[in-house]
Amino acid sequence: TGTNAQTGTIAIGASALTALTSGASNLAIGYQAADAITSGGYSICIGESAGGALTGSNSNSNIAIGYQALTAATTNAEKNVAIGNQAMYGDWSTAAVDECVSIGYGSMKGVLTADAIGTVAIGSNALTALTAGAGNVAVGYQALKTCTDDSQSTAVGHQALATANGASGNNARNTALGYKAGYDIADGQYNSLVGHEAGANLTSGSRNSVLGISALGTATSDGYNVAIGYSALVNQNTAGVSAYNTCVGYSAGDSISTGAQNTGIGADVAFDIDANNQTCVGYQATT
Repeated sequence: TGTNAQTGTIAIGASALTALTSGASNLAIGYQAADAITSGGYSICIGESAGGALTGSNSNSNIAIGYQALTAATTNAEKNVAIGNQAMYGDWSTAAVDECVSIGYGSMKGVLTADAIGTVAIGSNALTALTAGAGNVAVGYQALKTCTDDSQSTAVGHQALATANGASGNNARNTALGYKAGYDIADGQYNSLVGHEAGANLTSGSRNSVLGISALGTATSDGYNVAIGYSALVNQNTAGVSAYNTCVGYSAGDSISTGAQNTGIGADVAFDIDANNQTCVGYQATT
């Protein structure tokens, strides 16, 4: 009735909302869906064990759709969206994890802390290992898959930044857009990688700006490079040296392997593999 604290409640399925006492406007469909909610309200839980451990007055306005979606969060979970089997599945007890969006099988299923507030993970196993990383956005299959506590990274694309996971509390601030862009980055920081397999082999390289298919695609620990254009600097690998190469254009600087501090502008500009401090400008220009 209108005077009941449970006004607007709908429960369909064995043990759905079975513990409810005063929470209002909840919808639970499925076996044991939202079965621990007592006083929390305005949540939608659909699927077996969806929202299964939510309890207390601080667990409100959640949406959990899928088998075991948001199933282990307990007393402090508000305004989260978890869609997909085992989305936001991890047991994070009393941590105040709020306002996250997790869509896709196994996305954000780690043991989350309050630092993860506002995280966005869309795609199967996107950010699946996340614990304390803050301000991350992952869109795509296995995007930022192994990230636990790196922060402020954006990965958009199939397996973009899939292996990124630096030191604890590291503000990695990597941005990768494209199929396997930045795929191998482990503890590299401040990279901007756009294009199919752009910077795909970087591991610890930092402060690179890459735009183009396979640009800077061989480098592992190189830093401070600018590669713009299809296959620009594609063969560079200076093994930990901060190369400071800048090449702009189709296949620009693709002959450089260990050279450093070169500038090349124009399609197919060419350098010796170990060129240093050279400048080359113009279509197919050489040094």
